[in-house]
Formats: sequence, structure tokens, C-alpha cells
Amino acid sequence: MGQFAARTQRPLFLALLAIGAAGLALSGGARSASAAVTSLEIDSSSVSAGGSVTVELRLVASDPGIAFYTVDVTYDDSLLTAVDCTAHAEGVCNPTFDVDRARFVGLSIDGFTGTVVIGTLTFEAGADAGNATLSLKAVELLDELAEPLVAGTTVGGTIEVIASAEPATPAAEPTAAATPEPTQPGAEPTATTEASPSATATPEPTPVPTVAPTPTPTEMATPPAPLPPDTGSGAGTTGGGPLVSLALGGGLVVIAVFALRRLRAQSR
Repeated sequence: MGQFAARTQRPLFLALLAIGAAGLALSGGARSASAAVTSLEIDSSSVSAGGSVTVELRLVASDPGIAFYTVDVTYDDSLLTAVDCTAHAEGVCNPTFDVDRARFVGLSIDGFTGTVVIGTLTFEAGADAGNATLSLKAVELLDELAEPLVAGTTVGGTIEVIASAEPATPAAEPTAAATPEPTQPGAEPTATTEASPSATATPEPTPVPTVAPTPTPTEMATPPAPLPPDTGSGAGTTGGGPLVSLALGGGLVVIAVFALRRLRAQSR
């Protein structure tokens, strides 16, 4: 819209200027001194990452003033994006004239004189921090006779993009200590009952079975010498037999047998 208006107004304005210049020539009027643009400048500012900022553009023109201007603002599109603009009452603007360029156009029959606010330009900052340079270029400046003019001093600007500070972690609120309740005057302190240690049962010793001692075998007494052989017809035998076995069985049995044999022999 702004670009279209600037392109359609310029030919119309030049036609008006041509008519005016022809009128001056026919009337024989003297041509006034040419105007001059002494300065062209833009503000500097700063903005937090992700925020927006607006800067102002100005020019200063001497009498009798300038009739037409086209001014471009170029910027670092890696840090900033132009999102809006405002123009002079007798001008138009386009914040997205190009990827990194905004354009302002003004047209006045009476002429722009003194300090003229061309307009304002609003930028939106990206996430990265840095310094974005704003450059001005007077694409076209014309006086009332459509003669080109040159800007005297051009002052660019800078927008500093500041990294966003991380939100501080709130400090934990201290916990109020519990206030002990005062003791009533004259109250006796509560006796503290100490627990008596539990008696530990002493384990009884496990009875160990007593093993009876094994009796030591007693050595047998040596048996008496064998009796002389019996000459009678008894039941005894020489060389062993019942008598020898009894003799080995114990001393009393041998004596008893010997006595019986004597009584038997006497009875015969």
C-alpha cells in the first residue's frame, strides 16, 4: 500500500512541479535560493531479547524547504525484524519494503522545512543478543523545482539486543521455630520415670551325662598245679576234660572236686 502510494504520488508531484516552474518562467519571477538538507538521522536504543522497540527518523531542511524525499532504513535482520511504522502526515511508509529494509516517502507542495519527523519504525528483537546497526540512505531528495538535493550529514543508529535474564529462584522462607509454652508459676515439675533395665535371664548350664568308667579287667589268679593222675576207675580223664575245665573256671570249684574225689576213693 505504502509502496504503491509512493510510486503514484511521485509522477503527479513532478508534474505539479513542472507546471509551477513553467509559471515562474512565464511570469518572469526570480527563482528562490535552493533548499538544502543539512542532516538526516535515526535514534539508537536497546531492547531485551524477544521484546520490541520503536525509534524515530528525522531530517533538517533549510528554507524554502524540500518538496519530496525517499529515505530507506536498513538493519540487521538476524537480530531484528521491522514490524510496524508511522509516517509524516504528508507521507507514507512500508516496514517490509525488503527483507532488511523499510522505506519512507514524503511529498509536500509547501515544502518541508526545519526539523521534520519523517516517521517512526518499530522492531521486534529475536532471541540472540548483539548490536544491530541501523543505516539511513537518502534515495531521493528534490527541491520545489524537482532538482535533486544531497543530504549533508547522515547519522545512523544502533539497537542493542540484551539477553533475557533467567528468573531468579525464590529463596525458601525460613520456618518459624515452635515457641515452648511457659510453665505455670508454682507448678511442680513432672517427674520423669526412668525405665528400669529388664533383668537378663542367666541361661542354666546344660547337664552333661556322666559316663561310667569302664572297669579294668582283673588279672585271674594262676590256677594251682594239676592234681596227680587218679589210679582208680573213676570218671576223670587225663590230658583235660571236665576236671580241667572246672579248674580253669575258679579255685573253689577245683577244691570242691578234689574233696569229692577223696571221699569217693575212701568209700571204695
